[in-house]
Amino acid sequence: MAAFIPPQAVFTTSIVPPSTIPPPPTHRAEVGSSSRSGAMRQVIIEVPTEGNLLRKSGQANVWLKPLIGLVVKAKLESHSSLTLMNDIVHASLKANLIGTEMMKRVTLSEQLVHDYQLEAYNWKEQYESLQIDMEYLEESKSTLEQQVRALTSKLVVEKASPSQAYKEKARLETSFSEKLSKASEDIRELKALLDAKEAYAGELVQNLTQAQEDLRVSSDKVCSLENSHASLQASYESALAKNEKLKNEIADWERDYEILEDKSVIEVSWAFLNSHSDTLVEDSQENFNLESE
Repeated sequence: MAAFIPPQAVFTTSIVPPSTIPPPPTHRAEVGSSSRSGAMRQVIIEVPTEGNLLRKSGQANVWLKPLIGLVVKAKLESHSSLTLMNDIVHASLKANLIGTEMMKRVTLSEQLVHDYQLEAYNWKEQYESLQIDMEYLEESKSTLEQQVRALTSKLVVEKASPSQAYKEKARLETSFSEKLSKASEDIRELKALLDAKEAYAGELVQNLTQAQEDLRVSSDKVCSLENSHASLQASYESALAKNEKLKNEIADWERDYEILEDKSVIEVSWAFLNSHSDTLVEDSQENFNLESE
């Protein structure tokens, strides 16, 4: 795991004689040194502090500890970003599943509405046909009544006729009475059937209205899910951008640490740094896998 170095830090390495070191214009702390061929090698870090450069030198484990804490903090922020991205992906998948289910319901509701409309049209045609039959029976009844009145008039005129004519009259009256009764019964049955058709048509209209209301509610839910999906997509893109920014910062830290690693007299616990480096590499690999998916 590479150590975190602020972007403002300036790393310098100087080799000067022990007796010719000029007094620095900024703060300076000397922790350790080593002599080689009459010269002293020191690691000096100049960090801007409140507008001034602060020079730090000496053993690396003294001033790398706060930097490692910042790296751990960045690692936690990266882990939090990954968790948020996973939550957003799960919520987006759930919204897609709910949207698919709602679209299936909308399609089914539309099919039911179409079937109800077709059935209502068929009942309307039957209702019109029954009305025509009823009008025809009414006309037949009127014709029969006229015939009965005409025959009654003739029978009144022919009352003095022989008994055969009287019997014929009785037969005709009986026949016409039976036909009239049958026609009246048919009319009553047609009226009852017509009332039943009207009641069923009313129930069909109520079912059609309910289906249209269900279709409207389903459409509203689909619109709401689309809006929620858009919001989740925006959050997901924001999390991706933040993760990319963290990756760039980690890459900068690694480059800065490689520069620091090239210095010859930096005593750092390599086992500690390598373990943190492995952890950071694993986190970066997980980010890469997530972005690939």
